[in-house]
Amino acid sequence: MSNRIHVAELSSQLRAAESSIGAMRALLDALGPALLLLDGQHRPIFINRRAARILGLRDGLVIGPNGLATGSVKTTRSLQAAIAGAIACARSPHPRSPTLRLTVERSSPHQPWLVSIVPIAARGGLSGGTAGFAAISIVESDVHTRIDPSSVADYFL
Repeated sequence: MSNRIHVAELSSQLRAAESSIGAMRALLDALGPALLLLDGQHRPIFINRRAARILGLRDGLVIGPNGLATGSVKTTRSLQAAIAGAIACARSPHPRSPTLRLTVERSSPHQPWLVSIVPIAARGGLSGGTAGFAAISIVESDVHTRIDPSSVADYFL
């Protein structure tokens, strides 16, 4: 009987965690800028609806085989270096939260995208170590957002 109670309790905790994750996804879809979360290999593990819409435009930003890319080789290198730096910073034993910013050109007559990259550290996972991620926010240069990307980073720390 003890095993059944234990399994039922774990099942209940799992349902609560899944509900919490669903609520967090809905929150990130409803508020603020376009957001992506990239893993250590620069692959997206979360893309909110606004980011999916922007990437779907294929106007300056795309997800390619090597992760997030732009229409310019030079800007793509800068973007990927900034993402790698954010992930490395997040993995370090004394992480800081510098926000790196880039401007990504779009087709005329559109204003460029403003891309902010914030390191996100997740400690104590299954391996017990620190996983590093990069949170990416995307806004049009002439649009102001109500949520600061560093606030999102603070939430996930």
